[in-house]
Amino acid sequence: MLKVMSGIKRLYRGKLRIWGKKIKEYHGNSLYRHNIACLPQNPQSLFVKETVFEDLFEVTKLMEYSREQGEKKVLALADQLAIAHLLSKHPYDLSGGEQQKAAFAKILLMEPRIILLDEPTKGMDAYSKRVFADILKELKAQGKTIVIVTHNMQQAARISDKTAFFLLGELIEFNETKQLFANPSNPKTEEYITGRFG
Repeated sequence: MLKVMSGIKRLYRGKLRIWGKKIKEYHGNSLYRHNIACLPQNPQSLFVKETVFEDLFEVTKLMEYSREQGEKKVLALADQLAIAHLLSKHPYDLSGGEQQKAAFAKILLMEPRIILLDEPTKGMDAYSKRVFADILKELKAQGKTIVIVTHNMQQAARISDKTAFFLLGELIEFNETKQLFANPSNPKTEEYITGRFG
């Protein structure tokens, strides 16, 4: 689903529009500039430079900020995500959780209106997960749309406004999060939520 939404894969059936436009109507990088950014499950696929700082700064150049503006944005975001101490390190030398946070910083620098996240807290410790949840709430308050794919039902219940439940690639339930968890309409959803599924 995330690959379709980010234009990597094509739909087999149905329709998808981003801000009223079909994905194929976006040309060059216009789909990604201030529109959509995706954090994949493997954050290493986003790293192309020798240090975390260079990787983040590269995004500000693509966004056409001046050097001074770009450096300020990188440092401010690094402070917000508590990764300033990682800026001089090679991305591959980071732990899994640190890579997730550095990759998240990279997509936030693209200033997307829609943020797609695939298992975003994988490898993070409990404290980092709480910080991450707070940042997501702040982004929601700014009017960002965030789509998260996760197997962590507690995380979905805690931070999502709406929840979709997929089983074997099929959407079997979609509802307001509180309603879905309190009173699921599909028996398979209820079984999964109560721990009896599988």
